[in-house]
Amino acid sequence: MDKSFVVRGVDGSVDVDASVVVFKKALGEWVSKNELPGSTLEKAVRSVFAKHPGKPISTATIVSMAVLEVSSDPEQFVTVSNALTAWLKGQVKSGNLVVHRGKNGGLKFKE
Repeated sequence: MDKSFVVRGVDGSVDVDASVVVFKKALGEWVSKNELPGSTLEKAVRSVFAKHPGKPISTATIVSMAVLEVSSDPEQFVTVSNALTAWLKGQVKSGNLVVHRGKNGGLKFKE
């Protein structure tokens, strides 16, 4: 456990409620710096598909093309790529994107 989140009361024991408040604040700050809204990711992915209507596109290609729709900052490339990959996996799992296997395979939005 990261002790930086532990707050102790005046008697020296762990104050769970105060510790939760400290952790929530730190987590909120981390999320705001490291997470991207799903709507932003979806807009970037839909933009890629709009340029190639009706074609399945590989995950790697989608991520490579969509990352530039989200941010042109090279320092953000890994963060944005990871967020896009996670978003795509979630969309496949929920059935919004369909996997086409074989030659010319890739992902497509469910029609």
